Amino acid sequence: GWGQRHQINGLYDSDRKPGFGFETLYRKSSVAGSLINATVGYTQLDNGLNIDDEIEKGYYLRLDRTLVSPYSRFAGAVEISRNWSDNVYQKTETGFKDYSYSIIDVWAGYNIGAKKNHGRRSRHFAALRTFHQQFLTKPFQPELSVLSTYNNHHFVLGAVTFYKQDFFKTNYVYGFGRTEDIPYGQTMTLLAGWSKQLGLTRNYLGCEFEKSFVHRGGNFYTLAARVGTFINEKNETQDATLLLTGSFFSHLIPYKKYRIRQSLNTSLALTFNQGISPYLDINGDFGIKGFAADSLVGTKRWVVNTESVIFTPWNFLNFQFAPVVFADLTFLSGRRQHIFYNKPYAGIGAGIRTRNENLVFGTIETRFFYYPRVAPGVEKYKLNFSFNLRVKYTGGFVKAPQFITYN
Repeated sequence: GWGQRHQINGLYDSDRKPGFGFETLYRKSSVAGSLINATVGYTQLDNGLNIDDEIEKGYYLRLDRTLVSPYSRFAGAVEISRNWSDNVYQKTETGFKDYSYSIIDVWAGYNIGAKKNHGRRSRHFAALRTFHQQFLTKPFQPELSVLSTYNNHHFVLGAVTFYKQDFFKTNYVYGFGRTEDIPYGQTMTLLAGWSKQLGLTRNYLGCEFEKSFVHRGGNFYTLAARVGTFINEKNETQDATLLLTGSFFSHLIPYKKYRIRQSLNTSLALTFNQGISPYLDINGDFGIKGFAADSLVGTKRWVVNTESVIFTPWNFLNFQFAPVVFADLTFLSGRRQHIFYNKPYAGIGAGIRTRNENLVFGTIETRFFYYPRVAPGVEKYKLNFSFNLRVKYTGGFVKAPQFITYN
């Protein structure tokens, strides 16, 4: 498992000034045989914490040790970074949010009973995380300086996870014919901690449950429920969150010389007693792909996403091709409104993926988006190119303790 990597990623966008941006990193795997990976890098590609819609630059040092198997005992990570926004899209002085911050993020966990449970797949994992985000400069706009997004954040969060996980071997899920191990099982995590932000010192309690299973016919199903709340000095709940999600991934459907995978995802999010936490939006993973609207926020959200991937026999110099068709639908409403009060927002589109399984770089993907209804600042059409896209199943044994996320 020893190895090292020097990697350079590049991006060109004619709207940027300058048009070219890059990231460079050096990674040493399993330092001294410890299974601890060390990475040091500098980036102009906005792939750090990314607290805002501004493009961020930064440099960082990361040490991480994953739980490589159910029989491993330790996992954890350390990240130290310095990040700042950069006005590469030449926004006006009042429209650009100028800020910089530093981060120290440390977590560690222990796999309880890993050495004794060789005949069982059930495990218990206990972890503790400490996080410190310090703003060096804040946006000068008065309305932004009072938001939690642009203020120092410190927290300590502990988690105990009970999990049982197995793997199902298949192919043509995210790859182009290679064997893929799809994890399934159940996970329950109990969260407790302390947080300080905007002068508020609060405790936190949360719980997550996720169940994944594989049908004999080859269909994959995942159901999850997540709930969390802050508790202030008066023992009142604040910024409470309920998130329910479900996903379906079909078996490989043969049609002539083609193979088709159909996926369907849905989520329901509710927030209560909003204080300093952000409101729900419809951008990103829990909304409409490629959509970015700051003005659309609420306390209730229902999302439905569907996608069809068609694996074809097309081959050019060992590059294989898979067209993609997708659609997203989102309802968003306020505190005193029912969830279908406002008209929905939608996004539809198509694209194509290509990959050569003999080469080390990832999938290349092009997607075209169309939004029938848009918000101010959002275009009806969008074209996106993704290079070195690492498309894979994101399941894992454990992760760093974190608050329930909903955006």
